[in-house]
Amino acid sequence: MSKLPDTAPTLKVAMTGDLPPFSFQDDYGNMQGTDVDSIRAIGEEQGFKVEFYKETWQDMFDSVETGKRDLAISGISYKDDRAVRYGLSTPYFFNPATIMYLEGKFDIKGLNDIKGLKAGTLEGSKEEDTLKEMGSSVELISRPTAFLAYQDLV
Repeated sequence: MSKLPDTAPTLKVAMTGDLPPFSFQDDYGNMQGTDVDSIRAIGEEQGFKVEFYKETWQDMFDSVETGKRDLAISGISYKDDRAVRYGLSTPYFFNPATIMYLEGKFDIKGLNDIKGLKAGTLEGSKEEDTLKEMGSSVELISRPTAFLAYQDLV
């Protein structure tokens, strides 16, 4: 519960709500997770309250850019083009990318082992940029949600 007065400003925070442990919704639709706890703690220290809004990955960026939301927090990775368009915090979590595949079908140890294969990822992600850099050696399939990318794999 906030110790701030009712008159404290409230920032509108966009997040996906589908990226545990960073952000997810509990059984009642309330946002939970480490990103929620972090921005609430920052707000208490800096004197602002927060309201959370569940948005798609792509819509988070647009909603901040248009002023519909004040900020977004949802496992956002640093990218040079983002640093040009938005103010970015110092990274607070190291989240290395991995390659997921059906066990027994391939023996994949790194990026070179996926040449000639189809690779799915989240639209607008840092991983999408990495796969695009591989050019035509990988058939890239980008999806608007992580769920759809996992569904493609299954």
